[in-house]
Amino acid sequence: MSKSLSSPHNSMANIKTRISCKTSRLIEIALGELVGSAMLMFFGCMSLVQGFSSTPLPSMQPGLIFGFVVSTVICVFGHISGAHLNPTVSISAYLFESICSIELVVYILSQVFGCLVGVGLLNIITPDVIMYPAVHGPVNGFCTTVPHPSLSTVQAFLAEFFATSLLIFTCCGIWDSRNARFGDSNAIKFALVVALLSITVGPYTGCSMNPARSLAPAFYSNQWTQHWLYWVSPILASVVTTLVYKFVFSKEHQWKNRSEQLGPADAESSVPIN
Repeated sequence: MSKSLSSPHNSMANIKTRISCKTSRLIEIALGELVGSAMLMFFGCMSLVQGFSSTPLPSMQPGLIFGFVVSTVICVFGHISGAHLNPTVSISAYLFESICSIELVVYILSQVFGCLVGVGLLNIITPDVIMYPAVHGPVNGFCTTVPHPSLSTVQAFLAEFFATSLLIFTCCGIWDSRNARFGDSNAIKFALVVALLSITVGPYTGCSMNPARSLAPAFYSNQWTQHWLYWVSPILASVVTTLVYKFVFSKEHQWKNRSEQLGPADAESSVPIN
């Protein structure tokens, strides 16, 4: 007599398979975000090394380089982990119900560790006399994000908030199912957004938009001036912006509410064509 498909043995096998698949997926996410975040900081901060030349860096160079690096990492890891590279993006994805709570923790830890690895590797291959030409030591906060001295705390907070909001609005727009057909250009879109924000908001606060990006250079340089701002403001912006998009602009949410109000029969007759 054959065993039932719903036997305890088969149920346990199915559970083990799901756990194995889940573990494999978490490892993919961890490695993709770790390596991607390390690349972001290694090559992005490398654009700020100025000891090789006696002339000042072009003002737009760091912003453009960070944008290009983000675009490159998306091409490499976008199909593997999503290439979030940023806790605020992962928090947004969680609120957008694209990832679960366990995945969120893995994303954030991998991003923080990856950024630390990236800046650490850059410190290893770059002599102090080149990286810190003014003082020959890591006291001037290489690649750190610090508000301009003329800005008040509120002004710096709002600058980071608005910059992060535009980044998260971009993420939500790209994740929207109505935008699925245009996914091939996502890497270019993010390159332009990151470059735009870095060039415009950079003089105000360094335009972090990314707590992990601010943490790594601060850790190595021991530069913690208003560091809390680069966690609280971007995370708050991520939460607020995602909820606004989800409950105001998201077609899926609007359709769900309409279905609940009309009932299944009426809702079926009013399904939108587009």
